[in-house]
Amino acid sequence: MPRPPRVHFPGALYHVIARGNQGQTIFKSDRDRQHLLASLNKVWQQYRFRLYAFVLMTNHLHLLIEVGSVPLAKIMQSLLYRHSSYFNKTYKKRGHLFQGRHRAILCDRDTYLLELVRYLHLNPVRAGLVTSPDDYPWSSHIGYLGKARWPFLRAESVLGQFGEQRNAARVRYRNFIDEAAGQRARPDLYAAVDGQFLGGESFVTEARRHQREQEEIRPAIQISLEDLLSAVARHCGVAPAFLSGSEKTRAFVLARRMVALLAVEMGGYTQRQVTNFLRSDPTSVSTGIRDLRVILEKDATLARRVDGLREALRRNLRFKR
Repeated sequence: MPRPPRVHFPGALYHVIARGNQGQTIFKSDRDRQHLLASLNKVWQQYRFRLYAFVLMTNHLHLLIEVGSVPLAKIMQSLLYRHSSYFNKTYKKRGHLFQGRHRAILCDRDTYLLELVRYLHLNPVRAGLVTSPDDYPWSSHIGYLGKARWPFLRAESVLGQFGEQRNAARVRYRNFIDEAAGQRARPDLYAAVDGQFLGGESFVTEARRHQREQEEIRPAIQISLEDLLSAVARHCGVAPAFLSGSEKTRAFVLARRMVALLAVEMGGYTQRQVTNFLRSDPTSVSTGIRDLRVILEKDATLARRVDGLREALRRNLRFKR
């Protein structure tokens, strides 16, 4: 069954947690963390979201991110793919670096923004890595203090809530952090309704309204893999009979990747199901999907073609879940 879509609307604020697969380390060195931050900057340049806080731990990371028109899923897909590719290449690894789907909690900004910034910045202290958040170079806390600068960090937006004058605001911000330094993390910061929403009753009601609207525009019936293959073949001008095979020409490779990507994203099929259908191997399918996503980020013409195919499928085909 397809997983429910993340609630998306411009201005949505999420607390994102991405963990290493089976608890494995995702940062083995400072160079790895520097790469993640460089990747975050590249993704920000492309999608222009607002990042209010981050912390990079050893086997997981946290982001506090506000999206614009681009959904969070697309942002995180790009970021985590970049880091996974780098990590596997650097350490000669294979397989999934991250644990399935990242967690994303839609948060009520008015109630939780400051608390979540403090929670993220105190993570290294509560984990016993440092005694003061000032001493941890891999969180946005030092950016709030003016000791580091990242183009994607919107620290000023939060500091403005502590006062108009920057230095005075930083003093009040530091006091706000220090007030909770010796306390345990607040459990309510993870007590999300339905595992998705962090806020009061009215906020959750509004979030569910957005969710219902998204469900209404989703296809009601799932397309068969056979029909999807035929639609992609027509779109790409190739023979459907040869897509489930080993033909290596560029057109066929692209068409197979499009079948796999759309089957997973739109049809809710697993990569194993797609692998069996295309008579391929799991590595080729997973690598093909990842490679196509990277290409689509760079090739605007191809991205428009794929978006056009998505719309044609939604408009002309009956889906079932």
